[in-house]
Amino acid sequence: LNVIRKSSFSLMDMARIQVAGDGGVDLVALQDICEQADLPPGDICLIVGDPLLESRFQAVTVSRSFAPSPDNLCGLEEHLDKPWDAGISVGVTWARRQPEFPAYFAYLLGHELGHATTILSRPRLAVFEDLVTRYLCFASESKDWTAHQLPHEARYDQFGLAVAEHIFGWPRVAADIQNIIAQNLSEDVPRLLWLLEAQRTKDFTGLDKELAAFAEPYKDRFLQIWLGARQTGQLRIADGVEDLSELWAG
Repeated sequence: LNVIRKSSFSLMDMARIQVAGDGGVDLVALQDICEQADLPPGDICLIVGDPLLESRFQAVTVSRSFAPSPDNLCGLEEHLDKPWDAGISVGVTWARRQPEFPAYFAYLLGHELGHATTILSRPRLAVFEDLVTRYLCFASESKDWTAHQLPHEARYDQFGLAVAEHIFGWPRVAADIQNIIAQNLSEDVPRLLWLLEAQRTKDFTGLDKELAAFAEPYKDRFLQIWLGARQTGQLRIADGVEDLSELWAG
């Protein structure tokens, strides 16, 4: 990764954020978004304009403790020489579009900061979220899932919207989303339309119970997947929780 900018900032002596990448997004704009996220203590590596992130992803967040493998971290493998607990990678496309769609970019980064919040403050829940996201289609024997149908993804969408609304106001956030739809810049129009009607909130209360209820119909299959992963050592997140059934214990 050709990093031409390296900088960092701390938020109220809590989260420490290392910024890398050549996306061209102003550091003040990034800091404004991160400040509105009210992040818990921890270290975050933020790559803005990551050329190693697959184009089908706008942005991703990973936990260093249970990432798939050291050589498959969406560009974050280039930063393993630095201390970080959660890594966020924003792809080239939406980093470059930030000047045109600043409110949407704030939502997008805000969504990823929601993921990072859980990784830093509730790592066990982050394990469950990762497992459900990674294996829902297999466990449910269905491919007809959209991201905002997953409870945690919907909450992080709402979180990102709340962050963006606080900075830019809802009319600008809605206008950015509508313009992205009108210009056919996203393949996930149903999700964008959902965003326009979604509640804006930073509240994650009850997310663990909501995720448990969502995954309950596929509980036996998820447990089978998790046990197999622990036995083979092929999935690092399986090392993070000794008993996956804790998810349904409340």
